[in-house]
Amino acid sequence: MVKRTSTKELIAQSLMELGETRPIDKITVQDIADNCDVSKRTFYYHFADKYALIAWIYREEVERVLATADDNWTYYDFQIANIHAFLKNAEYYINAVNNTSGGDSFIKTMCVQTREAFEARFAAQGEDPDERTWFAIDYAIHSAIIAIIDWYRDGMRLSPETLAKWIAEDFPQKAKEALFGPVAPNASKRECLHPDNCSMTH
Repeated sequence: MVKRTSTKELIAQSLMELGETRPIDKITVQDIADNCDVSKRTFYYHFADKYALIAWIYREEVERVLATADDNWTYYDFQIANIHAFLKNAEYYINAVNNTSGGDSFIKTMCVQTREAFEARFAAQGEDPDERTWFAIDYAIHSAIIAIIDWYRDGMRLSPETLAKWIAEDFPQKAKEALFGPVAPNASKRECLHPDNCSMTH
């Protein structure tokens, strides 16, 4: 069965399509609305502004990644899936990073939305990290996002598996276990999800 695209998804697709050829900061709400044949009123019914839309797009992606988790997942598996999700829309994401700033910075948006997704997962699993653990999580989230962006900009010289392994190793152990369980990942034994990139080495 063909999945019906919601109005929010349609608006999101419109922005991502426009973002393939134009800087994000040069795209207006009117442009987004015109590109998907909806009114500005419809846009504002769903989103407060363009930056709320950008945040929603990223949060939906994080939620999709987390939704694929099973009982055998570790934080390494999350990062592998997260990296491949980034690669699917890398040019849009880099556009958003390069052409947003201040309170609307896309890097800030990614950090906030990832934290909120983790908060929801902790709550669903009855976990309540203490303040010190959250400090480490916030630091690790920001570091991981910067690492993935820099990895892409630098030509992806590491394999996605190595990048995910290094990110996972630096994530707070207590938080990893609360999110996905205590099993330590072994990247070298896992199946590659993106063969073209998995052949890359240092």
